Amino acid sequence: MVKTIALVLLRNDLRVHDSPPLFAAHNHPQTTHILPLYVFDPRQIDLSCVPLNFSHYKPFVPPLTHFYKFPRCGGWKARFLVESVKGLGHGLREHGSGLAVGFGMPGDVVAEVVKELESKGDKLSGIFLSKEYTHEEVCVEEAIAAKTPQVPLHTYHSSTLYHPDDLPFKAAETPLIYTQFRLRVEPIRDLIRGPLETPDRFKPLPSFPDVPLVIMSDAIELSWFVEPKYLDRSDKSAVPFEGGEKQGLARLNSFISRDRKSPVSTYKATRNGLLGADYSSKFSVFLANGTLSPRQIEAALKHYETTVEKNESTYWLWFELVWRDYFKYISWRFGKSLFFERGFANDTKKQIDWKKDQSTIDGWVAGKTGVPFVDAAMREVASTGYMSNRSRQNVASFFCHDIYQHWLIGAEWFESVLIDHDVCSNYGNWQYVAGVGTDPRSNRWFNVVKQGREYDPDGKFIRTWCHELRDVGGDVHKVPQAADGYPQPLVTNKAWDTAKPREMGKEGNRNERVGKIDNGKRRLGKSRKNKKQGGEQV
Repeated sequence: MVKTIALVLLRNDLRVHDSPPLFAAHNHPQTTHILPLYVFDPRQIDLSCVPLNFSHYKPFVPPLTHFYKFPRCGGWKARFLVESVKGLGHGLREHGSGLAVGFGMPGDVVAEVVKELESKGDKLSGIFLSKEYTHEEVCVEEAIAAKTPQVPLHTYHSSTLYHPDDLPFKAAETPLIYTQFRLRVEPIRDLIRGPLETPDRFKPLPSFPDVPLVIMSDAIELSWFVEPKYLDRSDKSAVPFEGGEKQGLARLNSFISRDRKSPVSTYKATRNGLLGADYSSKFSVFLANGTLSPRQIEAALKHYETTVEKNESTYWLWFELVWRDYFKYISWRFGKSLFFERGFANDTKKQIDWKKDQSTIDGWVAGKTGVPFVDAAMREVASTGYMSNRSRQNVASFFCHDIYQHWLIGAEWFESVLIDHDVCSNYGNWQYVAGVGTDPRSNRWFNVVKQGREYDPDGKFIRTWCHELRDVGGDVHKVPQAADGYPQPLVTNKAWDTAKPREMGKEGNRNERVGKIDNGKRRLGKSRKNKKQGGEQV
């Protein structure tokens, strides 16, 4: 009997719940069988230690970032991804299916699988996958279409809160400023689509295709992808979670539980925390690989607001999900300029003198800048693959506006190490801080000493991650430090000497700036030598 097979390519949507491509493939009237497939792309993760027969392929070379040549996928990020892929396979098996995993260029692997299925006399109802909005992912879609022109290609929007067809504007006309975007979508919150139903059992798997470098997901070993030092999580980690859909849904249910003691009820007051799991939702680590759907979060949030309480904290969680949508759609609008030196703004009149000093960059990466609040954050991300939103804004500002290094280098380091790396949010936020994004206000300088005193007033965060400072009494934020073994600062700023914290909670989001540099007159990247130190505080 001839089978009609739906090939479902899963990429950044590693889940069974609310999965448009799986839902569409299962409900396609001609489809008799479904073959879910994930492909490890050698341009995005190191495959050089995968013990399979690569004889008919060129040896896989560990991938590097484009600009500064960091490892493309660091150990913590790789671990979380592999756990998420294995979790997807487990979830599919619970619903009567399974997951094939390939290694290689996705377009090539898909073409080989299609060729093998067709050689057996089977038909394909289509290739089903989620639509992506950034350059490399779009190129994958184009490669698949070019290599398998005989098979219909069905794409679905799976990663955003708002479906593009429901927006009050075309995606190509996304408002430039976040506030404008939010004000347009907030009145239509009720148009956010609910999660799709998951069938109890998917249509059956076909016979497994005999294709080189394609195996079942349960055969994958974590040790193929990460060094032993990444196999044990730090007990200090703010994200003590394994990757995967099961863990993502468990986190959703614990953070938005069904009573007033739920962490979501105080989210607005705690979201700028630095230590522990519950000061913020940590949904980003599951949203990044799509093990948790933003619409599933919205459904849980609305249920909480309806049955328990609706307050500033529940609104603020929605507010942050809308930020994520904004960066998705603004990246769709501007395409490759997400990665351009001059960013979305592409202001050719602005004089930019970005620097690329290796020893300075190495100090920042290693958390040895001599500035405790910055160093604690950089050591945290190196040890866990995660840092808080408050920390990200500060270390990015320090990188761009205190040590004057090229913002793309900072963005690429985040891409390398963050387990919740989302290409649109990461590069979009770095543009925002560097002053090359779409917001007309530029040069967002954070006084990192003042910020440390405000958000880590007792120095507990710094002492947690900077072992040299654990026994330092008094003001651990003071720069420079006299502690043995602690580095001298890469840069000093007179504004740090008089920095005093404001009342907690006054700098709650990206719209509220900490300062501006020399009344906006100093050129980006200009040396501080013989220049006025610091900035005007607001």
